[in-house]
Amino acid sequence: MSYDDPPVEAKVPADFDAPDRVLYGLTARQVAILAAAGALLWLAYQAATPTVPAVVVAIAALPVGGLAVALALGRRDGISMDRWIAAALAAARAPRRLVAAAGGVPTAPTWAPEPRTAAADATTVRRALGTGKAAVAPVAPLRLPAHRIHASGTVDVDGGRIAVTAATTVNFDLRSAGEQHALVDGMGRWLNSLSQPVQIVVSTRRVDMSTLAQQVEQRLDSLPHPALADAAAGYAQFLRDLAADRDPLDRQVLIAHQVGPHSDASVARRAAEQTARALTGLGATTRVLSGGQVTDALVAACDPWRNVGTGRATPDAVITAEPDGDLP
Repeated sequence: MSYDDPPVEAKVPADFDAPDRVLYGLTARQVAILAAAGALLWLAYQAATPTVPAVVVAIAALPVGGLAVALALGRRDGISMDRWIAAALAAARAPRRLVAAAGGVPTAPTWAPEPRTAAADATTVRRALGTGKAAVAPVAPLRLPAHRIHASGTVDVDGGRIAVTAATTVNFDLRSAGEQHALVDGMGRWLNSLSQPVQIVVSTRRVDMSTLAQQVEQRLDSLPHPALADAAAGYAQFLRDLAADRDPLDRQVLIAHQVGPHSDASVARRAAEQTARALTGLGATTRVLSGGQVTDALVAACDPWRNVGTGRATPDAVITAEPDGDLP
C-alpha cells in the first residue's frame, strides 16, 4: 500500500471495553440480578399461595420485579444502574472531610465535640440541631496513591514508580493522506514498543495570561533599546486584554509510564525518554517532566481552573534562603 492511497478508515466500537454477553444479550451481572430476583419471587409465591390468592401475590410481585429489571437493565451516567446505586451509597456513607494523616486520624480531646460517624442517622442530626450543637462531619485520613516525588520526576506509588512525559497535540486533519498514514504508522510503532503499563491523560485548563504579562514586564529594564521595551510593554498589555476579553485554554497531554515496585527509578525515566523521542518524530513537542513539573501537573489535576505556576518545589524539598533574605 502506497502513502498516496486514500486514507484507510476502520470502525472501532465505542463500547469495546463492555462486559461480555453471556445469555440473551445480558451480561453475567444482569443475569445474576434477574436470577436472584426471580428466585426470591418464586420462594415468596410458594410460601404465600396456600393462604393468599395468586392474583394478590402477582400484584405484590410486580413492583419488586420492575425494580429488579430496572436495576439490571437501567443505566445512569454511562454505567449500569446497580453500579451507580452502589457508588451513590458508598459516597453517601463516606466521610466528608479528609485530612492528611499517615498514621490515622488522632483521637479528639475530651473537651471537643464527639465526631459523628458515617452511620449516624437523621434522628441524631435532628437531635444535635435541636440542642444547638453543630453536628461534626466524619473525618477520615486522606490516602493518596503517590507517596513521594523525586527531583528527577519519578513518582513512588502503590504499584511501583511512574515517570511522566508531556506532549503537544499534532494536527491530523490538515495533513495529506500520505502524512496521515505516516503518523498512524509511527504511532503504531510506539504503541507496539511499550512493555509496561502506560496511561494517557488529556486535559484542558485555563491559561494565566496575567502571569505571562508580569514575566514580560519584569524583563523590560534588561532590553537593549527603548523602542523594544515599548513594544514588550504593549505586548504585556495585549496579554492582559486577551485574558479580560477571552478565555484562552491550553490542552495538555501527559503520558505516565509505570514500572514495578522493585524496578529502579531510572527504568521509568528511560521509558519516558523513549516515548519523548518517538513522539518527537511525529511532530509533537515533548519533554520528560522533572520533579517540580510533575508537582505542577498533580496540583493542576486537583484544580484545573487555577494557575499553579511552573516548576514548583517537590513536597519534600528543603527551601533555603539567600543571605539577603530572598528565596532562591
